[in-house]
Amino acid sequence: MKKAAICIAAFAIFLILSFSTANAFPISPPTIIIDFKPNLQYTFSYDVGNRQDTPLNIEMYTRGDLNETIKLSDTHGTIPPDAWKTFTADVNLPAKIEKAGIHENKIVMEEVI
Repeated sequence: MKKAAICIAAFAIFLILSFSTANAFPISPPTIIIDFKPNLQYTFSYDVGNRQDTPLNIEMYTRGDLNETIKLSDTHGTIPPDAWKTFTADVNLPAKIEKAGIHENKIVMEEVI
């Protein structure tokens, strides 16, 4: 029951933040799950869309306790109006992780105005 309450509260906060962001841009896929394997090298792509009628300038960076293992193909980008652009990221996991459990890392994207 406690987990359900936390999930509902998190979803409510997500909705509030979504509606308060006037120029939100879609990102696909929104989540990628990678199971740890020593020295794993993994490359993935993600798409960022622009729903505006003007070019969208974005800045990208990583955040999280393993963020140094994620290398972005670009840290800045411009997406034309009503278009999508594909970016890639390389993940190079270490041989060992000291702390067991889930490690949540993010690629953060912000509009540059």
